[in-house]
Amino acid sequence: YHTRVRCYKAVIVSYPENTAALSLLQLAMRMGGPREAVWHAIVRKNYGCSHLIVGRDHAGPGSASDGTPFYGPYEAQELVEEHADELGIAIVSFQMVVYDAATDRYGTHEELGSDADIKNLSGTQLRDLLNDGSEIPPWFSYPEVVSELRKSYPPKSRRGILVLVTSSDSASSDVVLGVLSEKLLEDGNRQVTELDSRVEPSSIPTLASEVAKNGGAVVASLRSEETEIIETLRNVMQGAGEIVHLDIAAESEPYDTDADIAVDGISSTPGESAMIVMDRLRELSLIAD
Repeated sequence: YHTRVRCYKAVIVSYPENTAALSLLQLAMRMGGPREAVWHAIVRKNYGCSHLIVGRDHAGPGSASDGTPFYGPYEAQELVEEHADELGIAIVSFQMVVYDAATDRYGTHEELGSDADIKNLSGTQLRDLLNDGSEIPPWFSYPEVVSELRKSYPPKSRRGILVLVTSSDSASSDVVLGVLSEKLLEDGNRQVTELDSRVEPSSIPTLASEVAKNGGAVVASLRSEETEIIETLRNVMQGAGEIVHLDIAAESEPYDTDADIAVDGISSTPGESAMIVMDRLRELSLIAD
């Protein structure tokens, strides 16, 4: 919500003087669909609002695992409008607004007509552009808003990363860890923190997530059997940074099928294993080519 508020502040200065004010309501979205839209109307009415804007798929939770939307795009509007009189607040309903590049104007599909050169970005497309560090089209938002979004969603090449090296042989994983650290330092885009087998495993999730939150790189070594810590690491790294798991299997040992990369520690040298990881980081755009 800090990002949202900074974006609001960037937008509101574009309104004519004395026509708009920013007042924050500390109410988290529940993503409850149409019934939540009715609840929003009640809450806003009690806070003194005379009108409530209800947009497309207001408070919608998105789609089920099979891709089917939980609610139609305008179900929330229909339910709130049905109860508008008893709610005592005027409802302002909007359809999805898009951009017409041919006439340099915004409107609904119906308003712009079939000859319009429609441009639109979904939330997923916007996140992809931010992740890649790609240009956000100037028609999409104010430059000041895009700047605020980039602060909170830096490109992958500037995000924190954790490279987790697991093996039944701590000495082997520590050697690969050392080579990886050198390669990441050669890349030069991040500070690198080594957490080798001498570090208490239970402390690694906290250390890794804190370093990653600040854009650093962590290379950590764990024994293959410490599966509980590995799962904890995957959980804490969500939102903190990206994680890549390298498993080094010794002779006759099975590979960790949950690892992102698995190598044979007998036939692969530490340098070769490290380069496989570096290539994977490049594929994921976590380091530049």
